[in-house]
Amino acid sequence: MMVTENFLVTPAETIKHEHHGDFLAGLFLTGALVMSTSLDYLWYGPLPAWLIVSLTGLAVSTLLPKHRSAMGQVIRHAGLSIILPWLAFILLVSALDATKGLIEESFSKRVLLSSSTLLLLIMTAVWAARVRPAVVVYVLAVIIAVQGIVCMAQYSNIGSAWNLPETILKKSGARADKVTLYDIEFKDVGRVRGTNPLVHKFNSMQGVASVFLLAVLVLNLQFNNPLRIRMALLVPLTLCGSVGMVLTFSRSTIFGTVVALLVILWNIRKAGTVLVLVVAGGLIYLGAEQLGIREAKQFNRVTDFSLTRATNASRLAQYSYALKEISENPLMGKPEGASTDRLLVHSVILRLMTDYGLIGTLPYLLVLLNLTLFFFRHRAERGHHTKILALASICSLCVGVLDAWSHSSGIMVRDVAQPAMYGAFWGAMLRQLPAPAPPPRIRDIYSSQDAFLLPTVQQR
Repeated sequence: MMVTENFLVTPAETIKHEHHGDFLAGLFLTGALVMSTSLDYLWYGPLPAWLIVSLTGLAVSTLLPKHRSAMGQVIRHAGLSIILPWLAFILLVSALDATKGLIEESFSKRVLLSSSTLLLLIMTAVWAARVRPAVVVYVLAVIIAVQGIVCMAQYSNIGSAWNLPETILKKSGARADKVTLYDIEFKDVGRVRGTNPLVHKFNSMQGVASVFLLAVLVLNLQFNNPLRIRMALLVPLTLCGSVGMVLTFSRSTIFGTVVALLVILWNIRKAGTVLVLVVAGGLIYLGAEQLGIREAKQFNRVTDFSLTRATNASRLAQYSYALKEISENPLMGKPEGASTDRLLVHSVILRLMTDYGLIGTLPYLLVLLNLTLFFFRHRAERGHHTKILALASICSLCVGVLDAWSHSSGIMVRDVAQPAMYGAFWGAMLRQLPAPAPPPRIRDIYSSQDAFLLPTVQQR
């Protein structure tokens, strides 16, 4: 039996409490990931569902010692590298908006959202650190597989599948005034959206999650399953979700996936890795080919780089405009800030530089850099489980950054899914790292002193 100051706790009770904490962590992690990746448009009262889950989980986790310990571990590792620059970003952006007369808009659209997604990242990291990495993998695999099935149905022009976000919103009783629903343009051109009303946010989420799982799948097979995942379950779920990713016809996602696969090959230079990648890629392509992607209206947008194409010409004009604005106001951005008469720039990094200059953009870059460095440092750790999670996380960052820098949302900027997923990857990695040695207790110090002084007293 283990003795505490006021009561006795048996080992069986300790194990029961440990499993109870793991179950709660898995429950909150699942809820946060589902609400942030697939149902981020559900609002109840003044708060979105994903934030309600985060706040409820925070209140419960503070009551559980093991969760508080995990929270302390996350803060120790992320305090200076992630949390501090994230908070600096919020403060600097708010200050710059205040000088431009945009403080009210900044508070509602930037400060509250950035603060809430920071909390979401921290809490998903805490919960992921309390469960096995396989749980994180399973939850994401089920999410993207469901989304992949919905995408296939939408691509097959099944009306009920395309209208699924509206149906979910109607049946859930959530606030409809908080959502911009149903853009007929995307249905006409064949862009799938899963359960998310906003196509571009769905593309980003599906790409980041699918590439992470593809990397886990390939590396886990290469190293004889150190994560102890049921591959018979992971393989079909991942491939199904990856077909859904291809059906988005998102160039940033598809090209980011290619970069991610090159990252895997560069770090794991084995013939088996190449073989697994070729087989997985072939199965994904065959699945998409069965749905007739070559006849799709959007197929050419992936392969056509002509500057005369409407989308390419529009992006070129946006980027030229942004670079011109940045050159005129490099430190603090354009004086009037993000006003409505300005050209909408599809790039998070260029929009930040245009609106807030180098001062407002530097903390954002520090967060991305430190997040990447954390995974990069541990890619060569002993134990294949750590290497798998680190490399898979780097692969997902390749897709996430490329998507954000070619669109107007991403981590820290108008996106909920990426902070939740990166937090889960961070927490899964933290669980694999050796825990620091606890500081000596006062009783142990006094016992050591007594043991040292006892021979001296005896000699006297």
